Amino acid sequence: MARSSVRLIIRRAADHAGVPLDGLSPHSLRRSFATEGYKAGVSERELARTGRWASVTTLRGYDASSRWAAPASARLGL
Repeated sequence: MARSSVRLIIRRAADHAGVPLDGLSPHSLRRSFATEGYKAGVSERELARTGRWASVTTLRGYDASSRWAAPASARLGL
């Protein structure tokens, strides 16, 4: 499916649901899928297969669940 088609589907669904488009994109939905899957305890293998990530390493870059939980700056006292 073309990226433009996905954007159109997102726009129509957001309009129908009365949700603003701010921050909604194919990429943000992909990131949310990975993050929520990690939070729910889904295995990386299953997430990668379902989300069609070529590697688990790439999938891990999409996980935002713990990104701000313990930032390096906190350990530095900043």
